[in-house]
Amino acid sequence: MKNLPAAWLAGCRLEAVSTEKAVISLTESWLNRNPFRSIYFAALNMAAELSTGVLCMGHLYEQPPCSMLIVKQSASYFKKATGTIRFLCEDGDRIAEAIQNAIRSCEATLVHCNVRALNSDNELVAEMQFSWSFKARNLEPTHLA
Repeated sequence: MKNLPAAWLAGCRLEAVSTEKAVISLTESWLNRNPFRSIYFAALNMAAELSTGVLCMGHLYEQPPCSMLIVKQSASYFKKATGTIRFLCEDGDRIAEAIQNAIRSCEATLVHCNVRALNSDNELVAEMQFSWSFKARNLEPTHLA
């Protein structure tokens, strides 16, 4: 959270993380509420992105230097986001594979991550997709042998 103070201020909290999945929670508050008395879509997207980004950063730990960048994002909203919303990304294995491909090939590699946003009744509030690009920095294929 030290790298994303705006997310912390908005109320994003890391609930769980493993190599396979991450869960971020966001509770409705005065700081993240829209005029319609629900969580503002930008705060929802910030929490969703964090659920994918924490997995990316975890898989980059102790790897050769790689850049990471979101190159595409989309979202669909189904219910009003009130109370506490949990954001679940279970694409850790796909992220790890994309990073390894980027390191091996020294080419940019894309991975598409899916996030489900669930309310306290376990109802689907939104679905978000983030496309991350990874590229090894300052490596040549011959260094990897």
